[in-house]
Amino acid sequence: MNFIRRALLQAVLAGLLSLAFTAGVYAQNRGSLGKIAILPFSGGSESEREGIPELFMITREMMQNFLVMPRTSITEAATKEQSFQAMSGMTDADTIARLGNQFGADYVMAGSITSVGSKNLLIVSIVRIDVIRQVAGVYLIYDSLDELNRDDTILKNMAAELVEMARKAGDGIDKLALLPVAFGDGANRQEGDALAQILAIHLLRAGRYAVYPRTETLEQVQSEYDTQLKGGVTRTDEAVRAGEAVNPPYVLSVISRKIGTGTRFNASIIDLEGGYTIEGDSEQYATMGDGIAAMEFLARRLSGQEISQRERRSRESSVDSEERARVQAAEDAQRAKDRAAAADKFLRNSGIVLGGYYGLGMGGTASKMVPDESGNTTLNGKKYETTMGSSGSATFELRLYRYFGIQSGVTLITDYAPYTPPGEEEQYAKLNFVQIPILARLNFITLDDPSIGASFFTGVGMNAAVTSVSDADSASPGNMSFIAGAELFVGLNVNVGLYIGYQWNGGINSGSITANGRSYAYDRGNHSMIMGLKFYLPFRQ
Repeated sequence: MNFIRRALLQAVLAGLLSLAFTAGVYAQNRGSLGKIAILPFSGGSESEREGIPELFMITREMMQNFLVMPRTSITEAATKEQSFQAMSGMTDADTIARLGNQFGADYVMAGSITSVGSKNLLIVSIVRIDVIRQVAGVYLIYDSLDELNRDDTILKNMAAELVEMARKAGDGIDKLALLPVAFGDGANRQEGDALAQILAIHLLRAGRYAVYPRTETLEQVQSEYDTQLKGGVTRTDEAVRAGEAVNPPYVLSVISRKIGTGTRFNASIIDLEGGYTIEGDSEQYATMGDGIAAMEFLARRLSGQEISQRERRSRESSVDSEERARVQAAEDAQRAKDRAAAADKFLRNSGIVLGGYYGLGMGGTASKMVPDESGNTTLNGKKYETTMGSSGSATFELRLYRYFGIQSGVTLITDYAPYTPPGEEEQYAKLNFVQIPILARLNFITLDDPSIGASFFTGVGMNAAVTSVSDADSASPGNMSFIAGAELFVGLNVNVGLYIGYQWNGGINSGSITANGRSYAYDRGNHSMIMGLKFYLPFRQ
C-alpha cells in the first residue's frame, strides 16, 4: 500500500510540474511576436467579414504568439465597459489612466473574400505596420461559413502557418513593392487584385524577396492607422505614424490582359534606381482556380527558381484542360441562359384567354334530303336548309406563344330547321342545343397597348344535347359540326379587348326532326356574325 501511495504521489507531483512548466512556457511565449490588430475583412457577407476574423482571433495559435487587439464588433463590450469605468466615477484615477494608455499594434491581420465560381476564396495577410511589409499570408477556397464553423482545425492550421511565416520573416533580403495590378480591356479587376495578393504570398514562401504590398491590403493597413491616430485607442506619442515605411528598391509591375477566352498575367521586376527590368515572366490561365496555380508558377520564376520541363508540360496541360472546361462551362451557361430566356419569353407571350360572344346567323347552303332509318323522306325530294339562328358562347383558350391557341368552351345554339308534313305547308322546328367546340387558332396579335390583330380558327363542335325543341315532337342537330371563321381584335388595354368576326357552323352528319309520327332528315349550317369580349391572362407579366 505504501508503494502505491508513493507512486500516486510521484505521478501527481510530476503532473503538477508538467503543467507548471507548460504554463510557464506559454506565458513566456505569449505575445512574443508583438501586438496584432485583427481587422474586419473585405468582400463576402457581413457574417464572413466579421465572423472569420473573430474565429482567427480566438485560435490558440494567434493568442499564444501575439497580443491580439481585435478591431471587429467583438470589441464593443470592452469599449462600453471602458467608457462606463471612465465616466461613471466608480473607478479610481489610476485605472482611468491605464484605460487610456493602450499601446498601438505592431502588426495588422487583413483579409479579403472573393467568389470563385460557386465557392469562396479567403486571402489572409499579416503586415508589419511600421514599414508596411507583408510577413505572412495564406489563402483558402471554401464552400461556406458553415464549413469553417464545423471544422475548427481549418482556421487553426491557417493561423499556425501564418505564425510560422511571421517568425521566419528575415530582414536581410531584397525588398520588393508589389504594385496595384494594371488591367487591359476586358480583364476582371476583382479577380486580378485577388491573384496579385496570392502572388505576394507565393513570393514570401519562395524566400527571395521581402514583399511590400500596394494592393487592397494597404487600404486595410491604413484603416488601422486611422484607428490608432484618430480613434483614441493609443497614446499619440506611441502611435505608429504613416510615412515611416521603407521604400523598396525594386517594384513588381503586373498587367492583366484578356487574350481570347483566357487571361494572361505579365509580370516584371524593375530596379527603381536603374529603371530597367531585372526579372520578367508571364502566365496564362483560364479560370480563377487555374489562376491560383499560375501564381505559384509565376512566383517561382520571378524568384529565380528553375521550372522543370515536366512541370511546364503539366502546367500547360492544366491550362488547356481548364480552358476546355471553362469553354464548356461557358457554353453550358449560355445554353441554360438561352433556355431560361426562351422560357421567360414563352411565359410572357402565353396565357389563358377567357371570353364570350353572341352571334346572329342565317341559313347556309341548301341541304339535300336524307332518308331516315325507317325509309321516310320529305315529299317530292325537296331540299331543306336551316334558316335564321343565333348562338351565345363562353370560351376558354390556351394561348401558346401568342401565335397559336387551342380553344374550347360551351355554346348555346338556336336553329330553325324546316320540315313539310304530307299535304301541309312547310313548317319549322325551333331547336336549342348545347355544343362543345374544340378549335385550333392562328393569332396575329401585337403586344402594343392597345393591341390589335386578327385570328383564324377551325375545328369541330360536339353537339352534346338538345335542351329544348318546339313545333315538333323531337329533334336532333346531329352529333358533330364543322366550325371555321375569322376575327378582328382591338384591345382596350393589354389584357382586355373587343372582337368581331365571321363563323361557319355546319353539321358534319345529318340532324333529324320527328313530327306527327314521321321522321325528317336535314343538314344544318349557319353563317354567323359574332361579337364578343376577351380577357387575356399571361402566365408571366
